[in-house]
Amino acid sequence: MTSNISAINSEAFAKERLFAGLSTGSLLQHKDMVDMLEDVDMRGMWQRTPLHEGVRLGKADWVEELLSRGADPHLMDDSRESPLSAAQEMVRLFPNDPHRSQVLKLVTLVHRRDEAMVQRLRVSPSAPSACLLHAASSEVSRSDSEIASLKTCVDTLRQEMKSLFAQMSSSVTEAKDQTRGRYPLLPSHEAVQPWAGECATGGVAGLGDGTSANSSEERRKCIEAMLGKTRVVHGDRFDRVRWFYERIYDRDDFTALMLKHLSVESEVKVLVDSESTNIQKMKQRFTDLNGLTGKGNRWTVFADLESETVYLGVGEGFSDDLVAGWFARALSQLSLKLLFCNGGRPYEREDSGSEHEWKRVMDQVEEEKRCRGFLLDRWIHYAYRKISSLAKDCYMAATVPGIIARSGSSVGRYQLLDNVPLLFAFYSNHVVPKMLVKTRSNDVA
Repeated sequence: MTSNISAINSEAFAKERLFAGLSTGSLLQHKDMVDMLEDVDMRGMWQRTPLHEGVRLGKADWVEELLSRGADPHLMDDSRESPLSAAQEMVRLFPNDPHRSQVLKLVTLVHRRDEAMVQRLRVSPSAPSACLLHAASSEVSRSDSEIASLKTCVDTLRQEMKSLFAQMSSSVTEAKDQTRGRYPLLPSHEAVQPWAGECATGGVAGLGDGTSANSSEERRKCIEAMLGKTRVVHGDRFDRVRWFYERIYDRDDFTALMLKHLSVESEVKVLVDSESTNIQKMKQRFTDLNGLTGKGNRWTVFADLESETVYLGVGEGFSDDLVAGWFARALSQLSLKLLFCNGGRPYEREDSGSEHEWKRVMDQVEEEKRCRGFLLDRWIHYAYRKISSLAKDCYMAATVPGIIARSGSSVGRYQLLDNVPLLFAFYSNHVVPKMLVKTRSNDVA
């Protein structure tokens, strides 16, 4: 992969793809990107390093790799949060998640190692760096300038670790290339482990028994099933409707899984006006989840949960990405209603544990809205501004596939994790498993 990218652009390319890869795939998928980095502590959005993101996502394999390459667990992002403090917060938020606990152990271990190094330098500044990790520590008073000097020593040692690891990676790559050249039939480790769509929480969101969400046969059956539930009421652009289903299915495993769930629900209906960007000719007035009356000429898409019908206007006028996002969000609202039988809320009526977790999600939304204001994604703002609690809950949960369909898998997941990580985690840990159970127990019609 490195040979196909110019030396000038390789670092920027690796930076862009690595931050996206952190949220969408395993370390194994993106190992080449890590090898391309000159600085493992590069900064992304909100001045976060890859280690910040790995910690927030609970990716123990990423965190271990980054730390082994010299990533600094003490660097602060724009909110003055370090990977160490973020790891502690994630364990507090997810006390039963073993991945979060493992991440905290790894970051804490490196933190203690750095402390021991500083302590040892206080006692014997001339000690060889190779002995620092094993030496006993003792407290010796130093001036501020001396302490700053010691910290500089630790940073220098960390840079040495990065350099040594880069040299080692280069040697391993050369050896791997030579081995493949000599034994062309020898498969690589990467080639025999295809990715089936890994959730940010570490679980696999495969949509079948050992198959990928993008299996061509599953994809064809799902889209044909959804088209069988769809009627173009005005116009004849059935091909455009198919395109939107294909677009949503191909965006991400989450959006594909949502379509698969709806495809096995017998009562689902989708009515389309392919001549207009609104739904007025199909539904002039309707009552929304707030209990308010709306006018169809102001809506491009609307999910009528009572009749289990989604109305969609796909005439030319808005960007395809925006319409795909709106459509996915409306379909998701219907999916949530059918999945949990709780009016559209993303949990069942008697599930007090999930209801409590969802309250924490909404509390985090409120906190992020207070701190960030309009820097928060506009669709999250839109959901939170709903009047009734039911409307807030349903729109907020449906925002996950909506934003992913609008922005694409990598960017959409990153936006969700950056805005409200608990929202994405709840959807991954609670909604997705429920849909998997439902789709696996039914064959696509």
